[in-house]
Amino acid sequence: MIQLDSTEARNFAVHLEGYEGLGGELVKNGNFSELNPELVTNGDFSAGGADWTLGNGWSIGTNKAIHSTDIGGAARLTQSGFSNTANYKVTITITNKGTNSYRFFDGSGSAVSLLEGTNTYYVTGLLVGILIIDPQSSDGSDVEFTDFSVRAVQEDWILGTGWSIGADKAISTVTGSSSYLTQAGIVESGSTYVVGFEVVDYTGGNVKSTVSGDEGAVRTSIGTYTDTLLATGSSLSIKSQSGSFDGSVSSITARLKNTGAVTLTLTNQLIEKVTTVELTPILSNGRYTEFSYQPTDLIEGMYLIKFTGDSTTYAETLAYITTGTPPLGESSYKAYTTGDDNPDHVYIP
Repeated sequence: MIQLDSTEARNFAVHLEGYEGLGGELVKNGNFSELNPELVTNGDFSAGGADWTLGNGWSIGTNKAIHSTDIGGAARLTQSGFSNTANYKVTITITNKGTNSYRFFDGSGSAVSLLEGTNTYYVTGLLVGILIIDPQSSDGSDVEFTDFSVRAVQEDWILGTGWSIGADKAISTVTGSSSYLTQAGIVESGSTYVVGFEVVDYTGGNVKSTVSGDEGAVRTSIGTYTDTLLATGSSLSIKSQSGSFDGSVSSITARLKNTGAVTLTLTNQLIEKVTTVELTPILSNGRYTEFSYQPTDLIEGMYLIKFTGDSTTYAETLAYITTGTPPLGESSYKAYTTGDDNPDHVYIP
């Protein structure tokens, strides 16, 4: 409960728990785990051999494709309709492989070997837009392929030279010049942002976060990092610094930082009267941020109390404001009130 003296308006402190002055998340797919819908048709062969082209030595069983003895270009299992440039997560399940050898091809034509069990690879495209299973050797036994999946990693990122998408991370093998992993159009010139990212693998080189016009500190080891950056354009990037970075990053975030006042809005729930004031933080200690407010025209009743800034709602709560003594009593929220009996302190989670 908040109590206000009916005859005396006093300054009181509002302690906003956990306030950082940060807006909502701006980065899309910052951990590189979001996938587009399935692209393979009849990947479990539940519809027989529909949508597949079977080369020599292939047959269809119950929910599986079976390869026997043939090898070479005429003995391929294929399905078309893919891209040779999109970032794909490819999953292929094989049983009874034995000593037989199989491969498929990424968009550049590089061969990717397949093993017994479930194979998962992140590749850039498929050769000429076709998923090709290419038998290289056979011991005469029947090998079963029971599941195929190809899904595009959501194309929110622009990959500079040497960058690729891996399992929940972006991988850099950049050498010789700076290169950028970029998401465009998510920040605005003149605004300040708190940008974070994690280096999840590190072999060598340097990496940093950037927004158009500002750069963070150089990072040279595994860890989670945060920079406060002032944008003069619209792009956010992770940059290989000084010409090389051999490693990977994930958990990329960017949130607008409110550098000015916040708006305190008190809405009487009965008569719908709205009182709005601008408040500037006077203290921040890592546990809460303190604002000072002197009420002048509030009447007894239930209020919706809301803190906003830069089009972001930081906190809101319902509180009952009443006349009485002391002028301001504690609300019902207790987490931060232990040992604090000051009646002028109100804590809002």
